[in-house]
Amino acid sequence: MSRLDNNETKTIELATTRWDNKKYIFHIFINDADEIRYFIVDDKLNLYGNYSEEQIKTIQEEFNEYKEIVQELMQDAIAMWPFIA
Repeated sequence: MSRLDNNETKTIELATTRWDNKKYIFHIFINDADEIRYFIVDDKLNLYGNYSEEQIKTIQEEFNEYKEIVQELMQDAIAMWPFIA
């Protein structure tokens, strides 16, 4: 799934995979004119990845900028495919 922001040069894409055959995780790609950001989150918006504590703070700050629109996109995906919740 993807959603255009008000600025058409930015897209937010969501992909999902099943993790450890128990739950689904979400891969978030935020693409704007300058760079592509990538986040892995669960349905509670907890970040995943092999990062140092310092890196995770930076990544969390970046993610927080997009948290609301990502949550909206995830809710749309869950509404279409309830089994991923």
